[in-house]
Amino acid sequence: MHKPLLSDSLPEESADVKESQASPVAVPSQSIYIPELPREARLPPSTDTRHGWLDLYVVWACVKSPLTPHFFNEAGGLWLPSVAVARRLVVPMAYRDIYPNIYIGWIAPSTAYAKTTGMDLARELAEEVFPHLLAPQDTTPEALVHDMAGQEPTGLDNLPKADQDLWEAGRVFAGQKGWALDEFSTLLATAGRDYGAGLIQAMLRFHDCDPLYRRLTRGGGLAVVRNSYLSFFGASTPASLQKHLQADTLWSRGWWPRFGLLFPEGRPPWAVSVGVPKPPVLAEQLQALYEALPKPTGGQALESLIVQLGPGVLKGWQAYDKAMRYDLQTEESGRLRAYYGRLPTKALKIATLLAALDWAAETQRAKAPTIELRHWNRAQKIVESWRGSAHRLLAYISMSEMDALEERVLVIVSKAGQEGITLHDIGRRMQGKSRRDIERAVESLAAMGEVEPFPYKPATGRPTTRYQVP
Repeated sequence: MHKPLLSDSLPEESADVKESQASPVAVPSQSIYIPELPREARLPPSTDTRHGWLDLYVVWACVKSPLTPHFFNEAGGLWLPSVAVARRLVVPMAYRDIYPNIYIGWIAPSTAYAKTTGMDLARELAEEVFPHLLAPQDTTPEALVHDMAGQEPTGLDNLPKADQDLWEAGRVFAGQKGWALDEFSTLLATAGRDYGAGLIQAMLRFHDCDPLYRRLTRGGGLAVVRNSYLSFFGASTPASLQKHLQADTLWSRGWWPRFGLLFPEGRPPWAVSVGVPKPPVLAEQLQALYEALPKPTGGQALESLIVQLGPGVLKGWQAYDKAMRYDLQTEESGRLRAYYGRLPTKALKIATLLAALDWAAETQRAKAPTIELRHWNRAQKIVESWRGSAHRLLAYISMSEMDALEERVLVIVSKAGQEGITLHDIGRRMQGKSRRDIERAVESLAAMGEVEPFPYKPATGRPTTRYQVP
């Protein structure tokens, strides 16, 4: 039997929380083209996608932090069981073994969306249940790799005994970590410096759960991470990440496609946090999940239980996989082509986490969790929200990029004075920008009346068009 997941201390989902799903949009949704799923991959309208533990976490988190978008809190809730699993569950698929670790990125302007408050709710629950599975918030890439290799940090003997004991408890899970970072744009800034070299590659490997990762540096020597498994949870602003989201190499190398990129559809309505107590079952069920899975002892290898697929799940996954990796792969997909391709795996990871939470709540549980169709349906619904979110984010970034380009063009034209300036000469002053983008910026400014074209006939040569500020 499943334990009940109701708490008298927690109010039902408020009207404000429900309304947050239909608040004014940050980027007009009608201007963003999001390809529709093929019919065979769609969930029926009447599909039941409820999940007791996750729904309870989201309601509690939205009451405590009502300005944090609903699907932000949902993703934060998913990060918690992904950390608890610590590589001890696996879904064997024909193309590879799938472990349920996830990379989550909350991306929204500061203050208005209460990202830090929402993150703290998940982080504090993790600290309560399994603090030894958490990576340090502030760490260098080299220190992270050495920590995940189980190497004793400098100065450990000088720490209080409680901190020493915590590190020792985590040592048996050295390569399996959860990492929450409030401003994760610093990761990418660090990656471009000498002391951050190798960070991107290491995190790609840890996401993919490489069984053996070796890193050799002159200063740190050899570090060997076995059975890697990293669940990452970060937050940042569009402004801080803009240049990184525009970097083609981070898309082509698979950095951004590995993330669930969450960008709000609109600003939540104003609501005041309610100081309700945390339902005890949230921690209890996470603890039950952590305890129910095999624990490594001594020099034994980490054991992963094999997750089964229930009736209808494989068919549902195959339909969604075909939609993402074939039907919707077009020339217009651009940077999101690889992102689409990884969504079916993300959904499988989420379905595993939902099944694992239910399995851990059973008084008489089977040997390993089974993903039921209801778990898959909720997982597909979640990653579909992430698909729409990625489209919104890139549209927002593109709009911001065009605004900056138009501002630069306007400055150049204004400096030209009454004589004006040709499109060719504008381009010469804006090296690195394509002619087409410059043309679009000039056309947009002309349509708004910010610049004015006028014919110009030089003493020699062909007539041309110049632009001036009216």
